[in-house]
Amino acid sequence: MTSIQRTRAFEVREAVPEDAAGLVDVRIRSWREAYLDIIPAWFLSSLDNQRAASVERWTGHIRRGENRFLAGLVEGRHVGFAIAGLPRDDDAPAPVELYALYTRAEMWGTGLGGALMAAAIGDGPAYLWTLEQNARAQAFYAKHGFAPDGDRKMLDGELSDIPEIRMVRPS
Repeated sequence: MTSIQRTRAFEVREAVPEDAAGLVDVRIRSWREAYLDIIPAWFLSSLDNQRAASVERWTGHIRRGENRFLAGLVEGRHVGFAIAGLPRDDDAPAPVELYALYTRAEMWGTGLGGALMAAAIGDGPAYLWTLEQNARAQAFYAKHGFAPDGDRKMLDGELSDIPEIRMVRPS
């Protein structure tokens, strides 16, 4: 396992199946840290109930090499992750989609998010979806060359009243 980037503060590397539990835990905790005022508390509380199934699913995705899973670590402790791959949208505005990028609040402003993004999608054209009410994420993505393209959709399932916007980074 080779590090893609290592600083005194963090390490970014390709995820391995054994990382799945740590990455799922980052997802749960970072949702609670970042979405407290956006996602209903009842839903954030329910994430623990989905943990085992998520770990199993992510282990399989990583093992099969589906998409690009990257782990962000500090002294061996999972503190962030990124997932990228081929576009999922029929009208994709770029050849690569950043599916997910999360870091624990303790890592905000350290450069970990930018390092995870660079390792996941490089510096070429790409796109992503982010919650419309998540101004912090939108500012982060804008800093890295992304801008809203006007497309908007609602989340699926129990959160179908929460809108997302698409942001695109051109070539």
